[in-house]
Amino acid sequence: MTSDQQLEKEIKPIEETQLAKRFIALIALIQGLLLAFIYTRVEAQLWPATSLSTLYAIIVFVLSYPALFILISSKHDYKKVAIYLLLFCIVLASLAAYIGSLSLANRTGNLLFIFTLCGIVASFKAALYIKSFANKTEMTYARLFTQSWRNFVLGAETALFCGIFFAILFLGAKLFSVLGIQLFEELLENQWFWVPALTLSASLAINVFRNIIHTVDTAATILQTLMKFLLPLLVIVSLGFISTLPFTGLEKLWETGSGTGLVLCLQALSLFFVNAVYHEGSDKRPYNVYLHRAIIIGVAVLPIYSIIAAHGLWLRIDQYGFTVERCWALVIWFVFAMFSFSYFIGIIKLRDNWLLAQSKINVAMGLFILIFSLIVQSPILNFHSISASSQLARIDDGKVSLEDFDFDYFVYQLHKPGKQALEEFKLTIADEHPEVLALIDRKYAERLEPTLKHRLPADVIRYWPSQDDVPPELISELKKDSIIRDIYTDPKDEVHIVKIDANEDGLAEYLILRRARWSSFSTMYYSESDVWKSKVIYSRVPEDVDITQLLESHEVELTPSKWQNIKIGEVLIETNN
Repeated sequence: MTSDQQLEKEIKPIEETQLAKRFIALIALIQGLLLAFIYTRVEAQLWPATSLSTLYAIIVFVLSYPALFILISSKHDYKKVAIYLLLFCIVLASLAAYIGSLSLANRTGNLLFIFTLCGIVASFKAALYIKSFANKTEMTYARLFTQSWRNFVLGAETALFCGIFFAILFLGAKLFSVLGIQLFEELLENQWFWVPALTLSASLAINVFRNIIHTVDTAATILQTLMKFLLPLLVIVSLGFISTLPFTGLEKLWETGSGTGLVLCLQALSLFFVNAVYHEGSDKRPYNVYLHRAIIIGVAVLPIYSIIAAHGLWLRIDQYGFTVERCWALVIWFVFAMFSFSYFIGIIKLRDNWLLAQSKINVAMGLFILIFSLIVQSPILNFHSISASSQLARIDDGKVSLEDFDFDYFVYQLHKPGKQALEEFKLTIADEHPEVLALIDRKYAERLEPTLKHRLPADVIRYWPSQDDVPPELISELKKDSIIRDIYTDPKDEVHIVKIDANEDGLAEYLILRRARWSSFSTMYYSESDVWKSKVIYSRVPEDVDITQLLESHEVELTPSKWQNIKIGEVLIETNN
């Protein structure tokens, strides 16, 4: 009896083991109402929104616990599943609180994005192992593989269902809005409606698709069949690349600037396709003996990719030190290397029968990935602290000078660990480099204090011919249009207001020349019936041009327009826009 037959024999029909629809709907409704309540508290900036750690912990728990429970629980195991999931979700929520504590002034940047990815991976793995623990079933790779593909396809179908569901609601709201009925549009804008509607539609979709699980299995089988045909091609590409390296060397690979990433991508695809195709253990081989052995060779050479990637990573780390991105690249390399070398040892020992070792390796590595996904979001492995220490060590080693050091990376990417590291660093340079201390303090002031981040209008605005020629009403209009508010503290960030009669009608117009950190643009403001109007116009100001000096040394001139506007009946075509 094959492992698939054993799996089908042990698992009862899903329709008979599903939780009651009313019970699932009640859980989803409570989840939706809690999320809507949190949403209102965040909008009003009331607890728990006042503490990012508490807010993240509550949101993660409210999102993960009900969703995972609905996804994997059944009539015969829901009590044990609820207990195991509770423990896992408490750990996940605690890590979310820790991530929230790392933020500066509630600015999380990439912290939240990375945590979300790790949380999804950990939850995906936890769902598989918790289900097995709750039912006391043997953990074989074939069983875990089948369940993982079911969960993946279920998740994808649920997301698609929710997307279509809300698209229909929005379409209906717009149609009724055309008829003057605003009720449905207002409902969709109300969090007390759309948040519970989202959780209810998701739970309904999961329930429906679990009841037709064989359709889900069919979709998974189609994907696996495609991979079966693509795996030999991937092996040919992999072996071809390896065989040409002795003649070409690694220099051309490093010249691309993304050589390590390309190698890791090829290794990741190879591992994924091999495990998707060879998921039934040693009972069934999807290829003939010759193609099977060719794929074994392709698997056996995967450690070479790990060695190449390790060399590439070491070159970058040795030259530029650790960063958060390089720490993550090292984690990915380590996971792939664990798989590759484990498979290599299995092939050396068992040769054609290496699939006997594959199941044990994959089950153990799955647990490892689950635990590791949580550890990398904990104080045990804080990549921000590691990166901060590594970058500051480059100053001590003479690899970079204080003048060339990237303090912005600490301010905008390393959050609290970066700030703490710089505070300690400031003590060592306080006497010799007071100007660096002032620079660090200014950068953090810009980052943490919105009132200090934006200079006062008087500091950034230049007037021509003089400030007396510009009405105060125009300044108020510029503030409303964010022309002034979004100017950052930089020597080149400035606004020039030039009084000019652009259309020679005897009334003044005002040309606003704005140059910010990343761009420059111009806007013409004019008053019409006591209402200020604006028109964006084309301009290109080179970075090395000093506008202030030009205005002081030159008269502002009007040049004839090259093109006249064109009028065809009532249609006006403005050629000078």
